[in-house]
Amino acid sequence: MGLILTFIILGLTIVLFVSGKLRADLVALMSMLTLLVTGILEPLEALSGFSNSTVVMLAGLFIVSGGVLRTGLAHRGGELLARYSKNSETRLFILLIVVVAIVGSFISNTGTVALLLPIVISLSARMDLSASKYLIPLAFSANLSGLMTLVSTPTNLIVSQPLSDHGYGKLGFFTVTPLGIIAFIAGSIYLLLVRNTL
Repeated sequence: MGLILTFIILGLTIVLFVSGKLRADLVALMSMLTLLVTGILEPLEALSGFSNSTVVMLAGLFIVSGGVLRTGLAHRGGELLARYSKNSETRLFILLIVVVAIVGSFISNTGTVALLLPIVISLSARMDLSASKYLIPLAFSANLSGLMTLVSTPTNLIVSQPLSDHGYGKLGFFTVTPLGIIAFIAGSIYLLLVRNTL
């Protein structure tokens, strides 16, 4: 019975996530509380995720991203991109990829896209360019920048903990950086070559 109930709760959670009618954090908490009330999870099991250092780190990354938006740093970044691109589509594309690499190395890839999305849309409109030529490469570049440092994507943080638990030692902050630089350069060259087909 517990297994069937778990699948029902999971299914309802997925439906609520996809529908977008409720905030994602509220849906997650409701799901956890439902599992707790129905007795599927013990209180200690339900709250164990909040003591995980990975969860705390991810929460901190979202706070930093929100701070960058609220302080106007994102708007200032858009102005700088417009100024240095000098109405050149190729120069804007390269500058955008470089900015994504820098920002994406220290903020999660989701936060990077959220931060640069309004900038890219406003720049595209200002320069009378197709936004899709920049939004799709922005998403791919942000994913590639996830290989730059330990904190650049939640996946790196999540993988680091089990490695430590099994005796391999945690990933260092720059352990994946050499691989990340190679992947980012190769991916950026590809995006630059195919950008007009997007």
